[in-house]
Amino acid sequence: MSGTEYAIVCNGDLVEGFELADVKARLVTLFKQPVEQIEKIFARPGTVIKSGLNEGKAEHFRSTLAKAGLVVHIKPLALATPRPDGQVPTAAAAQAPASATDDSSSWGLVPVGREGAAQGSPEAQQSAAGDAAPPRAETPATATSDTYAEPRTVRFVFHGQGREYFSIWIVNILLTIVTLGIYSAWAKVRNKQYFYGSTELDGAPFEYTGKPKAILKGRLIAGALFIVYSVVSQLFPALGLLLFLLLLAVMPWMITRSLMFNARNSIYRNVRLRFDGSLKHAYIAFAMLPLATVVTFGILAPFAFYYQQRFFVENHSYGTARFHFEAGAKDYIKMFVVLVLVFLGGVFGGAMISGFLPFIGLPMILAAYLFVFIYFSVQAFNLRFNNTLLSHSGFAADMELGGYTKLVVVNTLATVFTLGLFRPWAMVRTVRYKCEHLHLLAEENLDGFVAQEEAELSALGEEMGEMFDFEFGL
Repeated sequence: MSGTEYAIVCNGDLVEGFELADVKARLVTLFKQPVEQIEKIFARPGTVIKSGLNEGKAEHFRSTLAKAGLVVHIKPLALATPRPDGQVPTAAAAQAPASATDDSSSWGLVPVGREGAAQGSPEAQQSAAGDAAPPRAETPATATSDTYAEPRTVRFVFHGQGREYFSIWIVNILLTIVTLGIYSAWAKVRNKQYFYGSTELDGAPFEYTGKPKAILKGRLIAGALFIVYSVVSQLFPALGLLLFLLLLAVMPWMITRSLMFNARNSIYRNVRLRFDGSLKHAYIAFAMLPLATVVTFGILAPFAFYYQQRFFVENHSYGTARFHFEAGAKDYIKMFVVLVLVFLGGVFGGAMISGFLPFIGLPMILAAYLFVFIYFSVQAFNLRFNNTLLSHSGFAADMELGGYTKLVVVNTLATVFTLGLFRPWAMVRTVRYKCEHLHLLAEENLDGFVAQEEAELSALGEEMGEMFDFEFGL
């Protein structure tokens, strides 16, 4: 029911397969409480761990605690802490603070008495704290009911400079030419390390740890397949068609491997990203839907692109915390409708005008192409990040058509007139612009969240295999 508040109630049960000592250790990290406080959760059935939550946040707490090995139950606040006299407690009574030793944590640990004894009554508080402790006044619900304050805007900051990156870029090109392309794997790593290391969030830079040899291995495999296909298709066209279909069949697997590789080698504050998309959904996203788009003459293009975006976002995790994608197919349908209408209007209008005013018709067609590219880039960027959530935090993207148009036009003209030498500055300017228009809306303490993920990953003891540690991206 709308407006109902919920409590997280624990009876001391564990998720099957977890050991009590391990669960207690994880809870110490999650709650940031001494082990003595954690012991109280298991000493008293019916302990309210957190209260005053809406249904969504209550479910998030239940899921997080389940990963730590603790079984909890979500109950309406009035049912979680009934009074001995049978009266329904107020929100303030149900939210009385814990013992004096309970410092303010991001989880708001709120122990109650055995079998629903009211923590909100003075008698129950005195019994829980000990005979020597005087009863404490009830605390308003707003004091502890929700430890999540208004979202804190954390900006992405890019410190890269065009002149600085130019030295890396020109060396990469020269060495790639000299080594007949072999150095391109090392060039890619150097590029990624520069852009990752120059990007900061909340004062901490990102890291890229990909190995050039792993990238080279993937490129050699992809290159060998392409060469075989090219030769066979020239000598035996029918067999070449079969090989082409086989390449299309393995493409989803290659894309998935590349996404896994890049995620595993992307680090923020010592916590790696992870990607665990299934091959089944990869084939739907990158084989079946694109094929259906061709068969339907592009009608299914919006849904195919939407499905690919959802596949990319929802299969990524930061440590053990998964990303969630809230956009719907209709959002992408609207975007594609605008693209098609503008493109067709510009092309047909320009073609008609060019018959008697060529100096206007051709620019109209070029403007239509440019608008389609810019509109797609801006809308796809904003749609993806404005609908991406991570734990209690979300992202905000506000790229603008006018600003990005100016950026693209200047970058393109400068690159053309300098015969490509402006390319490093163009790349730096583009990344800086995107960082300036991307923010993290953090509803929880970022340091605590990162520390929690470090502890979760340490407990998992994840191992990284080398046998298939490569990517196919160019």
